[in-house]
Order: sequence, then structure tokens, then C-alpha cells
Amino acid sequence: SSPEVCDAVLSLYGDRLKPFGRILLKRVRELAAEKKASQARRNGTSDEAEPDVEAVPMIDPKVLRRICENCSILQVEPEDGKEYSVSVIGKPDNFVDVCSPEDPYPETLWQEAEAYFESLQGEDVILPG
Repeated sequence: SSPEVCDAVLSLYGDRLKPFGRILLKRVRELAAEKKASQARRNGTSDEAEPDVEAVPMIDPKVLRRICENCSILQVEPEDGKEYSVSVIGKPDNFVDVCSPEDPYPETLWQEAEAYFESLQGEDVILPG
């Protein structure tokens, strides 16, 4: 629905990720899985801490795009090929350019991240998703 799609777009803005259609599809499912897991915990029907994105039905990309196009606060822009991006009208963007060779993070962050990942063992090494 439109509110869920707007929430997903805004969460991508919060993460400084440009809401391309394919990324938006994934985020809508992630938020739906989080909502479902939260409701199950609240109702006492599940102790599961992690949302299961695979348990959320697939979303038709054409339907998602149509929802975006019909939402009064969203602007849909064509991108390369069949891809599109979504922006919030009147909201400035500050997206990270994931293809940029510039690294805004200090070297110590990468050293600490490397040490952390090297310290993981067993099931801790497996990343979600």
C-alpha cells in the first residue's frame, strides 16, 4: 500500500541510499518482514527475533512502480534501461555514491571492522540474508 511504500522510500533516504526500483522492492519486503515478526512477538505466537524476508510474498515490480507514480509525495524518474528511481518531492537528497572511489570513513574504522570480522567464528561468520 502507499503508506508502506512511502515508509520504505523514507527509510532508504535515512540510509542515504537512492531509492532505485529494485532496492525499493527489497526494502518494502524487509519492512513487511520486520512488521510481521514484531506482531508475532507481540501476540506471543513467535519468539523468533529475526524477521524472515523469504516468508513475505514477492511484490510485483509493476504494481510497486504504479503505487509510486500515484503517490502525491513521490516523484518517479526513469533511469538506465527499465530501472527507475523514486524521490520525495521537496525533500533534499544526500545519497551515498556507492560507485565513488572516495572513502569518507577514517582508516581506523576499516581496521576495527577488519579485526572484528577476523574474530568471528562458527555461526557468527554467517551474515543474514
